[in-house]
Amino acid sequence: MSPNDLLDRFIISKEAAACLPNTLSWYRMCISRYLEWCGSEGQEYKKPDTIEVYLASLRKRKLASSTVSGYFTALTAWFTWAYQRDYISDNPLRHIQKPKMIKRIKNRVPKSDFDQLYASIAVNKWSDQRDRCILLVMFYSGLRVTETISLLPTDVDLDDQMIFVRRGKGDKPRPVPCHPSLAIELPIYYEMRPAFCSETLFVANDGHGRVRGPLSAAGVRMIFMRRFANAGLPYRNPHAFRHAFAMEFLNGGMEISAVAAALGHASVKTTESEYAHWLTAGLKREYTEALKRVSPEATVPKG
Repeated sequence: MSPNDLLDRFIISKEAAACLPNTLSWYRMCISRYLEWCGSEGQEYKKPDTIEVYLASLRKRKLASSTVSGYFTALTAWFTWAYQRDYISDNPLRHIQKPKMIKRIKNRVPKSDFDQLYASIAVNKWSDQRDRCILLVMFYSGLRVTETISLLPTDVDLDDQMIFVRRGKGDKPRPVPCHPSLAIELPIYYEMRPAFCSETLFVANDGHGRVRGPLSAAGVRMIFMRRFANAGLPYRNPHAFRHAFAMEFLNGGMEISAVAAALGHASVKTTESEYAHWLTAGLKREYTEALKRVSPEATVPKG
């Protein structure tokens, strides 16, 4: 069986396991690029040495360590599946050490920027009100952009102030609390938006005030680019709102297990790995208390 046929079989297997379309596309992209590189370099794709040379080539291209690690993860999933199905006699990834990831400060939206962005949206038409609701959902509930655009009106319980994510990453549903302001803003959006056939909560504007259909992830990115520019702020992608939710609420004292549940992480360890390095509120409190003992004469500014 050719490597490309093996890739097709792998994608079918993952599709049968209910992997999300974005995940399937990511697997195909990572593995296809590896196979294309093997073909151009005349390398045998199943050799550990080949994989190591490929990963090294990605680093030479100055790709982020998280990107290189992502390629390694995709290849690991593919080769492990092929080995378990007896398509290959050995799993070459078991001979290779996982690339190290450099922890970087998360690209997040500071609370002050969010407040400025939110306040900059004057509601003159229904799409303005839609954008205010999207900002509230993504900043205060930490939803992924794909989860946000997949919401149905029935997924939002304004009485209990809860959002029900029906199909999160890994096809795992979860409830997430929402900001009280959404109970005010969302009914206004319902009242302002035109009649439409789409089942989704957030819909796209055709540029003439009419509904074009369900809002897409690319549409959300375009909205954010325009809104950040109008507010005089540097652009941040939609995922930066998810990082902001995690860091704001962790620094605000929310238990990390609760934040992990809200984010839809399979394990608290994932949340710790992603965010624990950059928490400051608890560190400042501990430092202030210790400073009183280490240097009683020190004056600690308030606030």
